[in-house]
Amino acid sequence: MNELNIMTWNIRGSASLGWDSSYTLSPKLIEEIFRTDADVMVLTEFVAAPGLDDLLGALRQKGYLWLSANASGKNGILMAVRRELVNAQQLKQNIYSSSALFSTLNGCNLLRAELPLQSGALLTVLGCRMETGAAQNLTAQYNEQRRCFDQILLPAVLPARTHRLFIVCGDFNNARCLASLQRPFDPNDYLGRAQCNYNLNLIKDAFYARGFHMADQTDAGQPIATHTKGTMAFPLDHIFVRGLTPVHCGVRPSACSDHAILWAKCML
Repeated sequence: MNELNIMTWNIRGSASLGWDSSYTLSPKLIEEIFRTDADVMVLTEFVAAPGLDDLLGALRQKGYLWLSANASGKNGILMAVRRELVNAQQLKQNIYSSSALFSTLNGCNLLRAELPLQSGALLTVLGCRMETGAAQNLTAQYNEQRRCFDQILLPAVLPARTHRLFIVCGDFNNARCLASLQRPFDPNDYLGRAQCNYNLNLIKDAFYARGFHMADQTDAGQPIATHTKGTMAFPLDHIFVRGLTPVHCGVRPSACSDHAILWAKCML
């Protein structure tokens, strides 16, 4: 298979405990998850809520393997991949006998899986959501997110010599992008802004330095907005790929979340 379709979506679980709110993994939300017909799916703000059995049943029925990281009172990650792409027996052995899975939910919700493909190649997928925390002001919030980015997320990005095929996607919770992504980060672009130490230009540069391409960057050097708040639109969700070539990327808005579904078509 030469084409790989990737999607990531913040499904707005909002750290629900399941029994303490009206949040559900509704039939409509489950229907939306499969509308992009993705080969690799990463759901952020995933929580174990009513409707979970229906979601897992749909994943099984539609031919996906799934992996998850979640805990009560936290937002988690659910990752799914088409079963036909993966050597399922090898994956099972690797999970039980090695460190093929890694997760943490503190500071940055993160799940990394090393997926042995039927082709013999190894595809590493890292789903993430940067927490916004409970800081007293936005500057402190973004500074804490930068700390988590440097100390939690980036160390989880494994080197290209053994992990050439790599996808990192999810909700980075960065603010507005104030400069073109076609040139390196310039501190003057964010002078006096709360996000001067954590912004999409810095994020993009860090991933490019590790051999990644940003699938949701337009030809004009702008990101694709995935989140709306009032009249403002923010590019919070991103897909970075290494060893794959992005061909097309887009969004699919949904009434089930304040985030749109972000998807990308890539070539292996």
